[in-house]
Amino acid sequence: MLFLISLIGIVYSTQLTLVKPSLIVPSTKNDSIPVNVADFGYVPYGRSVSGNLTYIENTCNPLNITLNSTIVLTMGSSCKFLSQAMNVQLAGAKMLVIVYNHEEDISNFLLIAEYGSEQSFIPTMMINKVDGEFLIEKLKSFPDIQVSVTFELKQQKIVDLQYFLSSFDVFSYLFLEEFFPFAKQMINQLTFNPIYIQFYCKECEKTGYKATNQNCISGGRYCAQDPDLDGPLTGREVIMEDLRQLCILQQNDLITWWNYMILFNQFCFNDYQDCPSTIMKSISINETKINYCITDSFTGNDTLYDDNIILKEQRQQIMRNHQVYWPSLFINGEFYKGDLFLNNVDESTIFNVDDFAVLEAICDAFLAEFRPQLCDTTGFFSIKEGELTDQKSPIITVLIWVGISLFICFFLFASFLLIRRMMLKKVRDDIGSQVDNHLKNYFRMPQAQ
Repeated sequence: MLFLISLIGIVYSTQLTLVKPSLIVPSTKNDSIPVNVADFGYVPYGRSVSGNLTYIENTCNPLNITLNSTIVLTMGSSCKFLSQAMNVQLAGAKMLVIVYNHEEDISNFLLIAEYGSEQSFIPTMMINKVDGEFLIEKLKSFPDIQVSVTFELKQQKIVDLQYFLSSFDVFSYLFLEEFFPFAKQMINQLTFNPIYIQFYCKECEKTGYKATNQNCISGGRYCAQDPDLDGPLTGREVIMEDLRQLCILQQNDLITWWNYMILFNQFCFNDYQDCPSTIMKSISINETKINYCITDSFTGNDTLYDDNIILKEQRQQIMRNHQVYWPSLFINGEFYKGDLFLNNVDESTIFNVDDFAVLEAICDAFLAEFRPQLCDTTGFFSIKEGELTDQKSPIITVLIWVGISLFICFFLFASFLLIRRMMLKKVRDDIGSQVDNHLKNYFRMPQAQ
């Protein structure tokens, strides 16, 4: 399932550039078109994608053609954008550009795919209707229009990560678990700031935040969705757990917070009541200090009505980033677009580190001279108990064994030929010796007579 979520205020800097022929886009008065990159697929940060533009009016159904690494331009339609991307990908395209079929500005929307759906390995993006119609018209006169898109992030010595999440959202923990072994190795070269998504009660605001709501605290200033609907938990527990996790980060180092998050994901979703306390004890977090941090963050003694300093700061960060979608990541202040997770990874999954798209983007956000050594790691790994385990690809393993087997066969065959040659030589030498003896005896016989 694909969602189109309004995100007023976000500006996307990625441009589709017309390389040749030389054309001027009426809407921008230059040779570039602003694009909105989809938040799914593989986005090759630090690189460019170039190719000839091919217009296909409808990409909702499988294409019975070979596209030979072209860039496909298509109209938006009622089918899912991800389905369109999969169809052109299977036909051999290297990128998909979708023309938005409404007059609204594309910068007001975010294109995302639900986790667990099919995985696209090409970048997908959207352009405004007026720019798309311009390209479609020009392709009639210039069938060989070449375009290029460069995917860049702001680079810094220390990379700044802002991660938007919710404490009771299972998908929020996937990135944390998968990126944890990498984060530990570059911990001194990162700043990591978790920002917990929250809402507020508009009706409560009108009454001066004097009302109570089971999904809110502080009179309705900070609210969350009910995590289990008819279950025992409410949005209030979600907000209080958000606050607990923020206090754990304030009172401890980042790795301790990260360990708590991973354990929370493993044990607390099915039985929440005493789980946070049990986890904190297991990893030596001072629960008394955390409880004091929670209490002290309120401006008064009543959590139901009084404001909260920590959550107020979180609200301000959400508003600064105009962000309402989670889990999501900002890298050096720029909204990361593309796959955030490994594809259904678990402890038994072997993955190629080069295919972890978000790691590649984070590495590209370092200035070249400060790029961590980890960013040059290649090969196959699995994640177990928060650690990277070097693995051999099954294909490589098979090839190694095939190579060993071929070497053994070659060695045995060469040995056979050598032994056979030596035996034949010995036989020839023995026969030759016997022939010489017989000839000598033959020539001696007349003399004997």
